[in-house]
Amino acid sequence: MPRLLLFLAVAAALPVWGDSVVLNPRAEVAGPYVRLGEVAEVSGDPAWQDILLGPAPAAGETARMSRREIQLRLDHLALSVRVEGAEEAELRLAPPAPERQRLLKDLRAELARRLEALPAEAGSLWRLAPGELALPAAWRKAEVLALGSVRPEGGEVEASLRGSGSDGRGEEVSLAVAVLKVRPVAVALRGLRANQVVTSQDVALRELPADRIPLGAMARVDACVGSLALRPVAAEGILVASALVAPRLVSRGSLCVLSERAGKVRVRCQGKALADGRLDEWVPFEIVDSRKTVRARVRAVGEAELRLEEAP
Repeated sequence: MPRLLLFLAVAAALPVWGDSVVLNPRAEVAGPYVRLGEVAEVSGDPAWQDILLGPAPAAGETARMSRREIQLRLDHLALSVRVEGAEEAELRLAPPAPERQRLLKDLRAELARRLEALPAEAGSLWRLAPGELALPAAWRKAEVLALGSVRPEGGEVEASLRGSGSDGRGEEVSLAVAVLKVRPVAVALRGLRANQVVTSQDVALRELPADRIPLGAMARVDACVGSLALRPVAAEGILVASALVAPRLVSRGSLCVLSERAGKVRVRCQGKALADGRLDEWVPFEIVDSRKTVRARVRAVGEAELRLEEAP
């Protein structure tokens, strides 16, 4: 009898027959945390597959996890099983599966729509910062339940999400998502030379972080087109008001059309410019017929407007 009791006590202390954990030398992980089933061949309780062992490596990087680390983790959970196999596993982040890529894309689009609805400073917009969303690896569907308020300088915002896996069981999580405050600004699509006239092919709008935008940055393409670059601007360089000047619309010695409105009647005459002029500048002209000198405001190429009551 005592010998039988001793045998039963020893048997109770051993792992259940069939329970085993065999570490693989290399593994790819799919989520932000390493799960036991991703790095080892596990037999026993199916729940062991989802035991979290630690953070996953960053995209493009390699991490190592030793057999001893995993054994200590299982011992801490009071699981009576011995880890066998490789001494350590080399871990890499697996590329997202097409299904998961679609999930992340749709989720980011929904977060972006909610961010657009949040109030921001005049001329500024809220945008979701680039980066992977730390979703549970098993999720196949997800929706945004709520989005917290954004601080004036941006930063992290708490998002409440609800998702479910292939088994249909739902769960809710809260994530901290990074948010940027951006502003649309005009940048040079290609390098500009000094004294070069800016065309519509030379400039475009880009959304840039607000804290990187200098004072005087141009926020409209049409305000840049036709201007003269006062100094060189590198490709993708931000166009600022101090680097641009309105083009010369009237050249000294050129003949221009001068007009003056009297009630509903507009009178036109021809005048010779006595100085160069840009848009809205007052320039002296000599009327061709009378040789009289007048001042007129430049309105377009070769055109100026006489408004004697406004003339300085």
